[in-house]
Amino acid sequence: MHSDSETDSQERVPSFIKKERLQSSIQFPYSDLETAINVVDSMHSTGYQECAPDQLAAAMHQRVSSGNFRLKISTARAFGLIHTSPGRIAITDLGYRVLDPIQRKKGCVDAFLTVELYHRLYDDYRGKQLPPRPAALERVFEQYGVSPKQTGKARHAFDRSAKQAGFFDHGNDRLVVPGDFPAEQAPPPARETHEAPDTGKGKGGGGEPPSGLDGLIVALLEKMPTGASWPLPDRAKWLRALAMNLSFVYEDDGDAGEIEVTIRADSLGT
Repeated sequence: MHSDSETDSQERVPSFIKKERLQSSIQFPYSDLETAINVVDSMHSTGYQECAPDQLAAAMHQRVSSGNFRLKISTARAFGLIHTSPGRIAITDLGYRVLDPIQRKKGCVDAFLTVELYHRLYDDYRGKQLPPRPAALERVFEQYGVSPKQTGKARHAFDRSAKQAGFFDHGNDRLVVPGDFPAEQAPPPARETHEAPDTGKGKGGGGEPPSGLDGLIVALLEKMPTGASWPLPDRAKWLRALAMNLSFVYEDDGDAGEIEVTIRADSLGT
């Protein structure tokens, strides 16, 4: 039996703790493979091998601060078609393969299996029927680590991507690698990480991301000056870069709004 005080303490769990418990612990995109391919196609068609986010946004006729643009970048990164670093976006070798008509079919298979959620489902149900949709398949996604609130979105993106990659050529009740080539068996990392410059200054030692921090954030931390002087405009510029990279690293889960960094005039003595 619980006392009233114990019941009250359970009911008063802070909302941010509840949200943390509902965050997904497995990597997956919120959109499909074709969305990811359109990102690298926009870069390639414009002549970019590597570019800044605002340049890519212009090429895609998007606003760099829009949630739709961030969703597309996040999707392309989840499929392994782009690599992101502070202020830069670059097409990966896999990204170029899906753009090549000769290599596209195999490239799409590898891009599909780059997604941790899809790779695990493929391994667990190879040669077997998939769980019935929607409830059973979404329940498996939840068991894998997808937030209960996101299982529907994850399933829709999975179904579209599997069809686009050719895994449903023999029916959508099982995953079958298309063509006459085997799928690569190496599992993807638990979460996407980004290489940071090996300066040896990171808190983790040797330039490695400390405490599992994403390399994008680590690279920015390493750019912080070690001296006592850091002009306010430069600090604001650094914070804006941090805000932008946070939007690439972490999903918004549908949250509205933007992070805005401003400098108050009175702080500059004017």
